[in-house]
Amino acid sequence: MRQAVLICCLLFVSTSARAATLPVPSPGYPTIQSAIAAALDGDTVLVSPGTYVENIDFLGKRIVVRSASGPGVTVIDGGGGVSVVTFQSGEDNDSRLEGFTLTNGTALHWAGGGGTSCWYGSSPTITGNVITGNNVGGGLGGGIYCDASSPVIVDNVISGNTAAFGGGISCRYACAPLIQGNDILNNVAILGGGGIECYNGPTPQIRDNRISGNSTTDAWSYGGGIYCYAGGTTTIEHNVISGNVAGRSGGGIYCGAGYSLIHGNTIRQNVAQISYGGGIALVGCTDSAVTDNVVAFNQAQVDGGGIYTFYSPQVTITNDTVFGNTAANGGGVYCGDNSLLQIHNTILWGDSAGSGRELYVHEVCTITDSDVDGGLASVYTGIYSHLTWGLIYSVAPGFVDASGGDFHLPYDSPCRDIGNATAPGISAEDFEGDPRAAFGGVDLGADECHPHLYFAGQATPGGSGNLRLVGAAGTIPVLLWMGAGLREVPIQTGYGPWYLEDPIFFTLYLGALPSPSGLLDIPFTLPPTTPVPLSLYLQAGMGTAFVNAYELRIE
Repeated sequence: MRQAVLICCLLFVSTSARAATLPVPSPGYPTIQSAIAAALDGDTVLVSPGTYVENIDFLGKRIVVRSASGPGVTVIDGGGGVSVVTFQSGEDNDSRLEGFTLTNGTALHWAGGGGTSCWYGSSPTITGNVITGNNVGGGLGGGIYCDASSPVIVDNVISGNTAAFGGGISCRYACAPLIQGNDILNNVAILGGGGIECYNGPTPQIRDNRISGNSTTDAWSYGGGIYCYAGGTTTIEHNVISGNVAGRSGGGIYCGAGYSLIHGNTIRQNVAQISYGGGIALVGCTDSAVTDNVVAFNQAQVDGGGIYTFYSPQVTITNDTVFGNTAANGGGVYCGDNSLLQIHNTILWGDSAGSGRELYVHEVCTITDSDVDGGLASVYTGIYSHLTWGLIYSVAPGFVDASGGDFHLPYDSPCRDIGNATAPGISAEDFEGDPRAAFGGVDLGADECHPHLYFAGQATPGGSGNLRLVGAAGTIPVLLWMGAGLREVPIQTGYGPWYLEDPIFFTLYLGALPSPSGLLDIPFTLPPTTPVPLSLYLQAGMGTAFVNAYELRIE
């Protein structure tokens, strides 16, 4: 037994000892690919600033290929021939690509992945890169293509790429990717998924991304921001999905099969140019849940400015805020053929349409415990359809600033504490992670009025806005701190978790939360000379409790 332990220890020491850093360029390794060819599992290929015109392949190795100084000064130029970076030999999450600009990549015919391609079950980690200016023409995945693989795609900027499907990212055939914390911007797909396409995959997870300005161009194209046609469970959670355009349908999101969980997103100013689903289109989806989303200012030419369902049994819309959307039919929500739709704890307000300003029912719909602008007069019910009209309010929600896109509920909102705590599909948290049932009851809409700190405005050099604190009217004292960073593991105190790292740069005493709104604004203007990118790390205290930490990113 001792001998076996000794052998294991020796093997560990031997493996650890041989891990090496291979510098590029250097006399031994003039190119990135030459260093990869020489590397062993556990090694790091460290790349100095410069532009490298080459196409690299990880060769199945569990290595890290990392830039020394980041993507701003370290470019891999694919030369317009094939993918810039390829994983095709069973790489796993320990194979890491970090900190490059990947550009000028393409792919042959139907093949995919102008910037990066992951084939045959290869599932690398792709993080901290800028993937831009790649074009696969009639192929798949202008920025990244995944085939039967489950990569971790985290904290990248994926912008200005072009493909037939998946302008930014395409995942196909038994893929289960994690796509998290990326900026997916201004990509173009001809047919589907301007930002992201997931097709025939079991469990794609799309979380915490900014998916903006993407588009599809064909008259029969779908999913300006996201197109999912997955046979399993698609999770779309805590993303900002804005300003995307679909040539036909699903301006923000188009889900075409399987189960979809769409939770805690902000889905705004997306457009379905020819047909339906300005914000969200659910077509052929089963047992799907749309919960705690802000769906605002989206447009559809025909049906469902905010949310559209069609051939989708058992779709539940719970605690959503649907505001200011437009369509010919169903400005807020459209319940189409063979759909069984339930709506609970939801605010439908300020939408517009020729028929069914807030709700258009063409099949079977139950709506209860919700706030509907204009009540039953704003609902269209077809001849052969069925509407169950439960407990409905028709009172202005009193959003903090709806026209400015701030859909938080102040303390004096009439939508506070009147929701159904046992509604189907109800979540434990609202759209930004605050617990439900604050102050004794569940609120209507995506936001739960809960002690909270956030910023509303333009976080850019020369921009201005308000740091906002909302909570129970009259709460005292209210304080604001700024620290050097945020702790990954907060300090647990008798006042709740403390997130700020030392040093603490300042403490502001702000008095009490005003009555009756419980809303306190702190005007905030940034000098034009503010260096970017810059993050300010803030936390507030209200009464005897610390509230959420907030990172104000200035870009």
